Amino acid sequence: MNGLIIGIDGGGTKTLGVLFDPKGNEIARHTSGSGNISVDDENTIRHLETILDDLTNKAGDEKITSIQIGLAGYANYPGKPDLKQRLLSRYGIKANVTTDAVLALYSVKKDSRKNTMMILAGTGSIVVTESSGIIRYFGGFGHLLGDEGSAYHTAVEALKRIIETCEKNKALTSFQQDVLREIDADDYTGIKHFVYNQPKRKIAELARFIAKRANEGGQEASELIRNAGEHLAKLTIRAYRSLPQGEEVLIGFRGGFLRNVPLLRQSLMHYLNETDIDYKLEKEPGEPVTGSYYLAKKQMETRKKDG
Repeated sequence: MNGLIIGIDGGGTKTLGVLFDPKGNEIARHTSGSGNISVDDENTIRHLETILDDLTNKAGDEKITSIQIGLAGYANYPGKPDLKQRLLSRYGIKANVTTDAVLALYSVKKDSRKNTMMILAGTGSIVVTESSGIIRYFGGFGHLLGDEGSAYHTAVEALKRIIETCEKNKALTSFQQDVLREIDADDYTGIKHFVYNQPKRKIAELARFIAKRANEGGQEASELIRNAGEHLAKLTIRAYRSLPQGEEVLIGFRGGFLRNVPLLRQSLMHYLNETDIDYKLEKEPGEPVTGSYYLAKKQMETRKKDG
């Protein structure tokens, strides 16, 4: 594969761009703001162009052969043709744009020929599979329809338990009292103000506090985290059953909640190991943006094969 590749991973919090050489080595990187195009398309496009301007300048006289972009919210974005034409006009290179979940999937799959599964739990949750070039999604419908096993869902479950305790006229546990203090609520009625006046990302951050308490051995916090692991396991098993059976599946974990909370991973693995799933975990997890290199490489090989 000749020429440089620009890969961009746009998520709800930040957008990361990396300039790769033909062998996948990083030459330069640039970070900008949120890359959720369904939430704010103009700002997302502005962040994309900031990154592309910087990385194309850093490429100098070397040829850029591919721009591969993955964006949160892209699946349902109505302006796909206009975005691609805008980037083509500005940079003279046809950009391939997909979802951030697909980039994360290929950061797991890399060059492997195995059936692959990417399990992501961050603010939200999703499982993505690939088999013989076919990609399928499980979960990922957002907090209104699910996102079980995510940081957001875990935080809301903790708050719901507090509401239930109070409505049953029972005394709050010390953990529940600490949760209320964490969200600056004087009593359980303050939960409504917190949930309906904060962005989803801010509510999900409460899961960090829960994970910290679980790590310290807190029983209630540990139960919440283990329940999240069970939710992820159920979604994973559903996804696994859709793949050709009798073949080992390559599995990778992505998302800050899953990657940074040991008890969550342990719980997920516990439930998976109680089933007949035949899987192998990836050896060296990488950043999701690395998937852009492998996806670009795959597309170039396909074009070359098709002549």
